[in-house]
Amino acid sequence: FVAGVTLAMSNSTQTVCSAVYYDPGGFGNYADSLDYTQTFIPAVTNNKIKADFSSFILEDEPNCNYDYLRIYDGATALPANLIGEYCGANNPGIITSTDVTGALTFVFHSDEFVTDSGWVALISCVNPNALNDINPLNGILLNPNPAKGTTGFYSGRNSGTVSVFDATGRLIFSKPFLSNSKVEI
Repeated sequence: FVAGVTLAMSNSTQTVCSAVYYDPGGFGNYADSLDYTQTFIPAVTNNKIKADFSSFILEDEPNCNYDYLRIYDGATALPANLIGEYCGANNPGIITSTDVTGALTFVFHSDEFVTDSGWVALISCVNPNALNDINPLNGILLNPNPAKGTTGFYSGRNSGTVSVFDATGRLIFSKPFLSNSKVEI
């Protein structure tokens, strides 16, 4: 389930927690002779931006000297923060910020000759302190998931607060829970 915006690569900074992210060509091939830098900052405090690339095809060249996408950990494109440089069909996969800002910065370059279909990625926010274990004996479980209407949030040995945010980061539901309990959402 994705509730968010659709964004094509541009020279900008976006504060989001849900977006479908395309190369500068959007649904078509990107153009020749482009240079863009775009930064994503999480709309939810203390979250990290995650980019999940479902498709990726740029001009293929072994050293990425022609067309490339560079991904940086943080709000600036500093060489020390370079996560990777990608071209051809070398899909970045899932990239999650580890920077204190939670941001990821993308730098795209295309030379003056060959173009290709580019990429599609889902941009989302993740809470680095969230429980990753969905075993109901050790963590949390949503059932049914996905859900239409009501779902149950079950906890195992953990107590805390279940919070639901909309795509802008606005809190829309919050309720404390105890271990071995169920919260209806």
